[in-house]
Amino acid sequence: MRHLGWKGCMALVGVWLVSAQAATAQTKTKMPKIDHRPIVFVVGTGGEDARFGEKFRMAIEDVEHMDKYLRVEHVVWKRFELSKKRNYLDQPGQLDGGKAMAARILDLKRENPDLRVYIVAYSMGARVALIAAELLPPDTIERIILLAPAVGATYDLNPALRASRLGIDAFSSLEDSFLEFIEERLGTADGKREPTAGRVGFRVPKTDDELYRSRLRQFRWNESYYRFMHHGGHFGWTKRKFIHFAVLPMITGLPFLPTTTGSGSY
Repeated sequence: MRHLGWKGCMALVGVWLVSAQAATAQTKTKMPKIDHRPIVFVVGTGGEDARFGEKFRMAIEDVEHMDKYLRVEHVVWKRFELSKKRNYLDQPGQLDGGKAMAARILDLKRENPDLRVYIVAYSMGARVALIAAELLPPDTIERIILLAPAVGATYDLNPALRASRLGIDAFSSLEDSFLEFIEERLGTADGKREPTAGRVGFRVPKTDDELYRSRLRQFRWNESYYRFMHHGGHFGWTKRKFIHFAVLPMITGLPFLPTTTGSGSY
């Protein structure tokens, strides 16, 4: 066997170093940087220009450097650009939107299993959010916040509660005349003829349901919400001040929270 000698050995070492550096550079190129910031999925009435999504984004911007610690993804699910009525009644579209949202969350969790995922849904967007949660494994989501959910008061929350580690916070208002009008003419977003949970709250099963008792918290609008510029109507939940002082603390862990009525039925 021929000996390479000192120069030959150094040449081989040089080739090895160049190959190693190239492999490292290739690995770096293939491995995208993982974003570890908690993510909030905001689900409104379906469009990119929806009022709630824009207000939520502005509320985030109100807090200095908040974007460094939290990211927001607005869920676009509507199929009819010019008809909110058709989107409200479009259960296949809501189902597709929920499936796409669940798939997106699973992709993010596969990339980063420790990622904290939150969902904030408003009005008919609650239907899409609940469908997504129902398709996810237990404890995939950190918390679900429902504002004026346009689903029926008897909607079965068990699958979504199971998927949410910290449970569901649901906000309703008996002063929501808009939802009352919609109930009378169109029913609920999930196709029922009953009061919406966004107006009367979710009805808790009469049987002793552990998930409802431990993971559902319900909040009813009262006059104390005036300080958020929220006067009880359907669109009060989209006020930046309400989002800033009542919703964001539930995500960031800051101490301010509105008074809860607990998990009991109204």
